[in-house]
Amino acid sequence: MEYNSATWHSGPAATLRDNPRHNWLTTDGWTIYYAAAPDVYHHPYHFTEPIRQAMSRA
Repeated sequence: MEYNSATWHSGPAATLRDNPRHNWLTTDGWTIYYAAAPDVYHHPYHFTEPIRQAMSRA
């Protein structure tokens, strides 16, 4: 699960830093799930349920 804070994952530097890492992870077989602050703090089911389902299929 990836949580992209606005402080660290905003702007051109974030794209240069994040995109290669995401591409590498995907190429290496990882599935990436993303969560935003409202999900983490108020609606964790929005990201925990898809992860739970993926793990049960694996």
